Amino acid sequence: MSATTKMKTSTTTMTAPEAPVLLIDPILSQTTDLLDQVTDSYRAAIAATAGHLRRAMLLARGIAELRKLLDDKLMAHVLPLMNSPLGFKTDRPNKRNEKPYSMTEVRDCLIAALLNGFYPVNNEFNIISGQFYGALNGYKRKVEEVDGITDLRVAPGVPLTHNGQTVVRVAASWRLNGIAKQLIGPDGKPGHPFPIISGEYVTADALIGKARRKAYKLIYELVTGSTLTVADGEVGEPIDYTPKPSKVGQVLAQAKVADVAENGELANAAQLREIARLSQKLQISEDEFHGLAEQFGAGEEGDPHQLSTAQADELIAHLEDLNTSNKEGKEAHD
Repeated sequence: MSATTKMKTSTTTMTAPEAPVLLIDPILSQTTDLLDQVTDSYRAAIAATAGHLRRAMLLARGIAELRKLLDDKLMAHVLPLMNSPLGFKTDRPNKRNEKPYSMTEVRDCLIAALLNGFYPVNNEFNIISGQFYGALNGYKRKVEEVDGITDLRVAPGVPLTHNGQTVVRVAASWRLNGIAKQLIGPDGKPGHPFPIISGEYVTADALIGKARRKAYKLIYELVTGSTLTVADGEVGEPIDYTPKPSKVGQVLAQAKVADVAENGELANAAQLREIARLSQKLQISEDEFHGLAEQFGAGEEGDPHQLSTAQADELIAHLEDLNTSNKEGKEAHD
């Protein structure tokens, strides 16, 4: 054998598969198609039924039909979606090391989700305390899919403590079939105040997410004139999935400001967060907060979103001075 022959190496030839890769088997495909049809039919029939007993019978029948379709074989394909950001989140397992929800528990919550128009993808719903919970992504998608809705804008405000409770006022506007609409609060002013459950440990994203979720839910009910077929566990709150939540106070700032004020660019999210952090640290009440913001140019309503970047810096400097004075006073007293 020559040296040339010994040095020869074989190469592997890559050939295209003779048939396309089978992504989902035909039987499973047919079952999911049927599941979509049954779900849509019952959801529409329940929504269109006025009689309470007839509505209850339709609901019971729909649950039974979906339970048959969602057999163990099909549910085996659903369970991998649990506790995935691509699927749906739950409150188990948790720090108490509780076992994940069983197939039966997930099936019941999935049925409630489907009958309400939520799907087990993109974290459209959660399972909290064993109950279906419509999440922000689900309500947002449902609102955006409403026929005739355009120009939808939702902007959470600065969370504030009022009578010992955290409240977030959310401004929202949209057009329905060309007619301009917006959320109006009980006080008749633009924006709706939403009470938010806030524990000792909470993140800015968690507070804002809770407020946005409540706002999208309210918008959906307003534009469709309907509520959920099955209650979505309002006793709970959306789960905070931030891996390492930081300890902050009850007052946090919104994350988005995009307009331009007459006296320059409006205060950015970082400035609003710092204003909120210092205000909470100084234990400034809601009325005092708005009054102080008004003094620095936030308008008669004392809305810090109306501050320019320069005005926001001035307010931050003032709050920092107050904080320093408080520290010096405390040290002198000690």
